[in-house]
Amino acid sequence: MLRSLLTTPMLRLSATPARSSILASTGRSLLASSSAISVNGPVLMTAAVRTTATTGCRRKKKKVVEVVDDRLSIKDAVTILNARTEAVPNRDAINANIKVRSEKGMPPIRGTLILPEKVSKQVRILCFAEGPAAKAATAAGADIVGTTELLDGIQRGTLQYDMVISTPEAFPIATRVAKILGPKGLMPNAKKGTVTTDIATTIDTLKNSIRYTSGRAGNVNVTIGRVGFTPEQIERNLTFVMNEVLGYTALIPGKKKVKRNKFVHKVWMSATHAPSLPLRLTQFTW
Repeated sequence: MLRSLLTTPMLRLSATPARSSILASTGRSLLASSSAISVNGPVLMTAAVRTTATTGCRRKKKKVVEVVDDRLSIKDAVTILNARTEAVPNRDAINANIKVRSEKGMPPIRGTLILPEKVSKQVRILCFAEGPAAKAATAAGADIVGTTELLDGIQRGTLQYDMVISTPEAFPIATRVAKILGPKGLMPNAKKGTVTTDIATTIDTLKNSIRYTSGRAGNVNVTIGRVGFTPEQIERNLTFVMNEVLGYTALIPGKKKVKRNKFVHKVWMSATHAPSLPLRLTQFTW
């Protein structure tokens, strides 16, 4: 038996220190069953069996945490704001605060809107017009209409107005009080749209338009109604504003476009002298 082992070249392994270190460094190779025979020289290995060690892995159970979503639907938020005892219908404003994702190089979010459910403002408009244009201005809701007879009241300061518009024909008369209107920022200007032939549309825009703008923190503040509006009216206005704000995703620079549902982070609704109420984002159509 010993002679047959000595004559078998396949089972003759040298037991030099170098080879012993190589065998010891193999993590997964274990010499399960081996018998060493010394014959005045190298150690003879009769058999070497490679086995793989398996260790049991205990899986951690995931903890189920119940998350309570305290954000409200639009209907519930409007109901809460309208039910306040200190709320004054048709006077207190209902506002929306939209937190958006600010990107480098993106233009500021600002503009003017006429909402589907109009929110009228208490704006006193003085209009320089005569003839049919003067009748159209009065019908559209202008508070003060006239031409030269208005100059004395403007110079004396007896006329009360917040905006001044004019037709192109009556504009030369308005320039006579430019030193009074100019410093106040009320001088009619064609670039601003306050010198126009479409008097009725201009007055409707000034009285019913809503201006929105974004601050440094990326919050877009806009009025979407007044106390006394139904939840359906507020929902139509808020959806209209959301679509307008989401349109700015196309203006974000870069090859990778930002998804619409990732652009808006949070939405709150509040009223005059009332706390902000968080709204659920899942109720909006992206």
